[in-house]
Amino acid sequence: MGNRDDHPRNHGLLHDGTGWRLSKAFDITPLPTFTGMLAMAVTADGSADCTPANLLCAAPHFGMCVDDAAAWLGQAARHVAQHWAALLLAQGVPTAATAQFNAAFALSNELAESPEMLEQAVSASESIRRGSKFPR
Repeated sequence: MGNRDDHPRNHGLLHDGTGWRLSKAFDITPLPTFTGMLAMAVTADGSADCTPANLLCAAPHFGMCVDDAAAWLGQAARHVAQHWAALLLAQGVPTAATAQFNAAFALSNELAESPEMLEQAVSASESIRRGSKFPR
């Protein structure tokens, strides 16, 4: 979901007694004017592009293999694509106004409609990681 209100306070880590893991997402609201750029750089090279490849290349740094992260991303994208419009309506957004949120949910819709995009993102994430400054 497109949300340009990304900053360190929107991300949390939890210690489970053996190590750190990401908390569940919070403070995420759809931005009708989302352009695919995050407010905070998310990659080793300083990119703020909101892409599946950029997301997947970071997965190992959070204890998740890329294939598992891609599977989760695909499932999440399908769920969001199937439910976002109904959830907006349930929150009181008028039917005529839901279309203005299409940009915020474009990536979820694209991934849900074209699962091959995830396969391409896995390959691209490996290329990004090979050129990354992060330790492997």
